[in-house]
Amino acid sequence: MSFSLPTFLKRIMNARSHSLRDRQIKEADMRQEGQLEIPSSAGDISVEWMRNALAFGGWRNDVMSSDFRVEPIGTQMGHIGTTYRCRLTYSDASSRSVIVKAPSSNRKILRHSERLHFYRNEFAFYKKIAPLAPIQTPSILFGQINDGKNFVFVMEDLSHLNVVDQIKGASEDQARRVIRSIAPMHAMFWNQLDRRELCHFKETVPAGRASLQLLYMHSIAAAFERFDDLFSTQTERFVEKLGTRLMEFMKNLENTPKTLVHGDYRLDNMFFGKYGSSDFYVIDWQASGFGCGLHDVAFFLSGNVTTEMRRKVEREILEEYHEFVCRTASPKNFPFAECWRLYRLYILVCFAIIVVIAGAADVIGPRSSELVRISVKRMHAAIEDLEIEEFMPGRNRVFSASNAVSIFSNCVYRAARTLRKCRVISESSPSSERIH
Repeated sequence: MSFSLPTFLKRIMNARSHSLRDRQIKEADMRQEGQLEIPSSAGDISVEWMRNALAFGGWRNDVMSSDFRVEPIGTQMGHIGTTYRCRLTYSDASSRSVIVKAPSSNRKILRHSERLHFYRNEFAFYKKIAPLAPIQTPSILFGQINDGKNFVFVMEDLSHLNVVDQIKGASEDQARRVIRSIAPMHAMFWNQLDRRELCHFKETVPAGRASLQLLYMHSIAAAFERFDDLFSTQTERFVEKLGTRLMEFMKNLENTPKTLVHGDYRLDNMFFGKYGSSDFYVIDWQASGFGCGLHDVAFFLSGNVTTEMRRKVEREILEEYHEFVCRTASPKNFPFAECWRLYRLYILVCFAIIVVIAGAADVIGPRSSELVRISVKRMHAAIEDLEIEEFMPGRNRVFSASNAVSIFSNCVYRAARTLRKCRVISESSPSSERIH
């Protein structure tokens, strides 16, 4: 069918108009009553600000100025916001603490979060999904988002619950509880991505993107430098091999079953009840979006329990997860063999993500560095145990887009590694020997 250029331009303009209208509808759908200044520091959170926030949220707001305290918290790996604990005293002398979460003050993290819609994702989850989802999350006392990027939450403080050290790893009972808790949410949205409440979410790991391969190859040079004692020669070769074929490998994800996933399902984002309580809460939903449920399962089991514990419990946990999803969501063509295959496949995806974090992200403090180390070790052990390297694609065809991306990304990697070596040599040389 042929058509004139003006007709073609009209179609483009109509498509853009519909896209803008859809975006405006979504923004209106996300709007929260009451507008406050978004705090950029602890000093911006005054008693008056807190009273207004609680009033807008419909909560008790007779907060007294006496004993009102604000303290910054949360500096661990993956923390992309600025978080404060506020201690409140009411007029009847009762007290409580709440959490205030606002955008990061780090410009690099802020740009990254805006580009990936992290703040919009979390706001959408708490406003649209949390009231429906069969998983416990902190109560939101007040929430506001401006332009999809400037946001603030006042939320329930869960500090009365237990946090399990990710470096130490979860126990068998805790690991089972973690997967049992996410299974109902996965089942609830299994292959139902057209539901209205999900209209704000996107794919968490887009398949077949050349940009992902380039990012990975650029990151591994820095990862090898920062954690040179972590990667053996054999591991380095595996990491490099995965990088040159990552785009082709990611095509394996295109036809997997999709649901709403957390995207960063690890112990640092979980709270457990004390004294045998069955309470279990999950926070930090900024990476949530569309993906395969086995991504959350693989990310947790491969990086948040010890290698010995994973070997002991993973198959039983996967069988229980599969049984629940099949009984609740009745998925088609999802035998346990496919569930197990996807679990193994997504361990390799998770390993690639951790390698990128090791090289591209700012790792703050010794604990964050140790988290990267332990995650790489545990995930690589899982790759070897489960013979996951079989998912590695063969060599690309010479005259193919994948091969062109592979060659280019390999050049990017070699250049990045050479530049880093030159910089190290330059920095290690006495200042008198440097060329000015």
